[in-house]
Amino acid sequence: MSCSSSTSSSSPSTAPPTPKMYPTQHDIEQALVGSWSLIEYFSDPYDGKGPSLHPMGPDARGILTYHPDGCMSVHLMPATNKQRQTRQSRTTLNDGFMYTGEYWVELHERETHRSFVVCHRAEMASWLQLEGKVQRRQVTLPSRNRLVLSFVGFEDLDGRWSGRS
Repeated sequence: MSCSSSTSSSSPSTAPPTPKMYPTQHDIEQALVGSWSLIEYFSDPYDGKGPSLHPMGPDARGILTYHPDGCMSVHLMPATNKQRQTRQSRTTLNDGFMYTGEYWVELHERETHRSFVVCHRAEMASWLQLEGKVQRRQVTLPSRNRLVLSFVGFEDLDGRWSGRS
């Protein structure tokens, strides 16, 4: 998932920020706060072979919001078209989904690199299978107003994992 921030700075910076070689967990937590508009929602094959898939179509819409108090919400939907408008209800994950809950950031350190993972615990979800699960997504911030989240895995309330290793 690739998103851009809809928040903007109220005062222009007079000098470019000094780049940090290694952002801290606090830096990532602060950078996430705000509302992010979806640019692209896609899924790559696990084996890396084949093209990326767009489960909700190439023009999916979405908003992801992180509040400073640790609450978050996500709303994803395919682009509206007449075929979808004639349906009475949305019935599959590809028809869109929403969830809300708490979030936190974890630091994952390995011998060769370190990364940050944002965890979403869905407390309420349009797709019931998400409720009570923790979704983990690797955080990449290629620029101040761009966020890329990559799937890492799910964790049930009892601590069982599924996803990429």
